[in-house]
Amino acid sequence: MCVIALTGCSDRVIGTWQSDDGDVVYDVRGDGQVIVTLFGSTVAARYRRVDDALIVSGPQGTIVLDIEGDVLVAPTGLRLTRRTP
Repeated sequence: MCVIALTGCSDRVIGTWQSDDGDVVYDVRGDGQVIVTLFGSTVAARYRRVDDALIVSGPQGTIVLDIEGDVLVAPTGLRLTRRTP
């Protein structure tokens, strides 16, 4: 039962998230991978869900994004809105 609950929570973050200006896009996939596009450059990273946070680790380091409904919020104030489920 616990595994099902965790899987259900993780599924809420799967999809495409984008900044309002379109310069930052996170394509969160079901296999634990996220493709991050920043100003036209793309890198692959890994993510994990912990409570109401998405922890993304890649070549440039680790960032913790707060999950606020259909918005991911970075410590810098960057907001990524869900574009596709």
